[in-house]
Amino acid sequence: MKRNFWILTVFTIVCVLLLQFGCEEQAKVTKPSEPTADSSQAINDTNGAGPEITFDKTSHHFGKMKPGTKSEYEFKFKNTGGKLLKIGKITPSCTSCTVAKLDKKEYLPGESGTLKVAYTSHQKSGRKRYAIYISSNDKANPKTKLDIRADVLRIVDYKPNKLKISFKQGKPVCADIILKSFDGTAFAITNFASTGGIITFDYDPQVEAEEFIIKPKIDAEKFQRVLKGDIKIGLTHPWRNLVVIPFEVIPEFSVTPSAISLLKVTPKKPIEREMWVVNNYGEEFEIEPVTSKKGFVKVLRQEKVEGSYRLDLQIVPPAKDGASTFSDTLYIQIKGGKKLEVACRAFYAE
Repeated sequence: MKRNFWILTVFTIVCVLLLQFGCEEQAKVTKPSEPTADSSQAINDTNGAGPEITFDKTSHHFGKMKPGTKSEYEFKFKNTGGKLLKIGKITPSCTSCTVAKLDKKEYLPGESGTLKVAYTSHQKSGRKRYAIYISSNDKANPKTKLDIRADVLRIVDYKPNKLKISFKQGKPVCADIILKSFDGTAFAITNFASTGGIITFDYDPQVEAEEFIIKPKIDAEKFQRVLKGDIKIGLTHPWRNLVVIPFEVIPEFSVTPSAISLLKVTPKKPIEREMWVVNNYGEEFEIEPVTSKKGFVKVLRQEKVEGSYRLDLQIVPPAKDGASTFSDTLYIQIKGGKKLEVACRAFYAE
């Protein structure tokens, strides 16, 4: 009887110990561990919002501005995200008239900043619109676009906007240039220069007026060498001291294509091309027989179409003789006029 009592006591103690051990193990499994600094950061990195750049306004109108004047504006923004905002490159669409600056490039969550923009109006009047692009690590909006606008007042204007020079009756001619002040301020011409010195004008810097009619003088020899450029006219007007007028020489005749270039040609294998000769002044003309310098190019057909000429050409590549290319020159003689030259160059197939 006593023996049975001790067996029962030992069994009871063992059961109690096993039960206590099992509860402790379960507690270890189910009890959450205390978060460390590293684990908290990992949770934020996984679930938190990234950097976000938010502007109060994305556009600004500077209003009416005089030519060559400067105006400034500040675009306000804020990092409305949950991480550090990093701003990269700031790119204005007009680098010559717009300057954008930041005090710094990094902003903490909730921190605000200011983009300072300075715009200097061009001399040419009219409505102006430009953009400023801001790159950042905002994944949803990596490149923010800001718009700026201005109305540049018409203070001193000119006509024509582009001067076209043509060649008629044996000499180059162009329209008169008219300079006019629209604010009632008289001014003088202080300088007159053109690309290559092709265009000149006699002026008196002591003479002031609200309007000038300029009759350009064109150098016939330089006219043959300069086809495009600018005329720069210096003025004493307080709001516009320079007028720049582009000019272009319109040749009497144009040939399309202006040159022939061929790739991967085969010796003795003919190639056909179409060419057009046009009088840019709309005048009637005739073409005398077309020739080539080396005889590799010849005209198969010649047809007059609505005042222009279409030439169907045949190019016959000569034997290679170790060369990788060959060239020729096509001569188109205008009856009673100039001779047009068209360069032809071809590359043999390897």
